[in-house]
Amino acid sequence: MTRCFLPPESWEEIPPRLSESESHHLLRVRRGREGDRVRVFDGAGRSADAEIVATAGGRAVLRLGEPRRSPPPRLARILIQAMPKHPKPEAIVEKAVELGASAVWFVNAERSVPRPSAEAAAERCERWRAVAVAAAKQCGQDRLPELAWLESVEAAVRRAAGRRQILCALEAGARPLRDVLRSGGLADAPSVVAWVGPEGDFSPDEARRIVAAGAIPARLGPLTLRTETAALYVLCILAYET
Repeated sequence: MTRCFLPPESWEEIPPRLSESESHHLLRVRRGREGDRVRVFDGAGRSADAEIVATAGGRAVLRLGEPRRSPPPRLARILIQAMPKHPKPEAIVEKAVELGASAVWFVNAERSVPRPSAEAAAERCERWRAVAVAAAKQCGQDRLPELAWLESVEAAVRRAAGRRQILCALEAGARPLRDVLRSGGLADAPSVVAWVGPEGDFSPDEARRIVAAGAIPARLGPLTLRTETAALYVLCILAYET
């Protein structure tokens, strides 16, 4: 059954209608017609079967069935990702959706290339949201991660305060991620933050600030991973171990 994104505010419309972009995909790409059944989700865990009852003006008008709610993950998994080069952010967002991440916060680190301005980052956030919706539709995910851009590691440290945190580190002295997870008290934690640096890693000063804020340095094996590989690695392990 075709899946469509219907944001929470649209569920209250009488009658509910898909957005122009969602309607175009359903009616033009998927060739949906009046009377067809679809499944809608709101990105916050709610979904329902629906019927297309009209297509006036190119917008799909729906009749919603009984809503269902998928339970939230026991552990909210948050990725703080140093801004990588295009198109890596889109790939990271897509896989984060598939792996059930609760949030992806991109941050301008000292060694990030590029380092977008606030205006450019706002435009990219819109693109990332579109990628997240497409990934959720494809994989059956009813929850969309929170997507954000933070202007500095300092801002990310403030936003992550109060949560269990892991710093994916390259230093030989860092403990294996497996050991950190199994001895880090995650069984009772509501959320965990994983920090992934840029190519070349966080600067020593940034790493010190992240560790001072409570992050535990963790090693992701004996090899040096690309930043997008490290992000997927840690999200996969968090999903498996928790």
